[in-house]
Amino acid sequence: MNGNNINTLLSKIDKDFETKNHSVLDLSLVNRIDFSAAGSITYHIQELWANPGNMDKKVIIKYPNELVTVLLQMLGVTEVVSIIPRNRK
Repeated sequence: MNGNNINTLLSKIDKDFETKNHSVLDLSLVNRIDFSAAGSITYHIQELWANPGNMDKKVIIKYPNELVTVLLQMLGVTEVVSIIPRNRK
């Protein structure tokens, strides 16, 4: 996932927030995410929360691999999302 295709994920968050109180993003098929895309996730969610109607809404990231999880943690994305870790086999 990179800056060229991150807008698909951000659009999903927007659509979910219109009708639900959460957005679930399944990253089980994502092998890597670049620095810019991870930062875009954080910035986008913070911008959505600036709207008082979205303050109680959550973003949940399911099953990212360990590389993606570490990058999200390093960039502070885990401060604005919940992560459900991938089960190791």
